[in-house]
Amino acid sequence: MDDIKGSDQPVLNLELNNAESYITDRDRIAVNVSPVDVAWHLDHLLKVIIGIHFSLNKSDPAKFKYSWKLYRSLTFAFGRFPRGFARSPKSVFPPDNIKTSDIYAQLKDARLVLMIFLS
Repeated sequence: MDDIKGSDQPVLNLELNNAESYITDRDRIAVNVSPVDVAWHLDHLLKVIIGIHFSLNKSDPAKFKYSWKLYRSLTFAFGRFPRGFARSPKSVFPPDNIKTSDIYAQLKDARLVLMIFLS
C-alpha cells in the first residue's frame, strides 16, 4: 500500500474539487443518466469515501480470506461497475432531504480522511 501513498493524493484532491464544483447544480437531474439529482450523487459519493476509510481502518489484513467471485473479477477486468448492477449498503444512501451544508461538511471530512490515508 505504501506505493500509492502520496502518488494519488493530487488526483484525488482534483476529483474532490471536481465533485465540489457540482454543488451549484445540486438540483439538476439528467434522466438519461439517473433518476436522482446531483445532490444525491454527491452525498452518496462522499459517504462512500468516508465509509471506505473507516472500514479500512477497522479491517485486519491477517484475517482476510480470498474467495473468487465472478462479478468482482469482471468489475476489475473492465475497470467499472456495470450500470444498475451494484447495490449499495443502506449506510451510504443519502437522506430524503439533502442539505447543501451537509454536502460541504462531508466534503471536508472526505478531504481529511484522504489526507490521513494518503500521508
